[in-house]
Amino acid sequence: VQRKQNAVYVSVAQGSVAVSQPFPDWNEKEAVKNNKTWSRSTNATVSNISLIAGQGVRADRLTGLGAVDNIPTQALAAWRKGKLVYINSVLGDVVEDMNRYSDKQIVISAKAKELKLSGTFDSKNIPAMLNVIKAALPVEINKKDDEFYISMTQHK
Repeated sequence: VQRKQNAVYVSVAQGSVAVSQPFPDWNEKEAVKNNKTWSRSTNATVSNISLIAGQGVRADRLTGLGAVDNIPTQALAAWRKGKLVYINSVLGDVVEDMNRYSDKQIVISAKAKELKLSGTFDSKNIPAMLNVIKAALPVEINKKDDEFYISMTQHK
């Protein structure tokens, strides 16, 4: 289980798991968008999904349960071995993970966030990960003070 902002990701390495979430209603969506507190009524309608090994789902406070994704089981527990595994992941999510392991903040431009990346990286070597991203994608990485800034490469 991994929590990110207004979403929770549930993945199954072995066995099976039932995931349920109340459907978001209009009032909750407005509260989340405006960063306000909102409490759900006890009679909210719930959506359910059953997952088996090698599957995962994203539960978002604004959109509810997403589609079931197939995830290679070797990628599910890679974090226990200090590895970060991405398969066609958006760079914005990759950078969010990197910031959990980096001693320097990594900031990414809105356009660069949508780029896709696949690979396995060492969570203890963020500079090497940044070098791979720079070599693999049309981005430039600049260091300013105590942070890195990733932006799309400027073509002339």
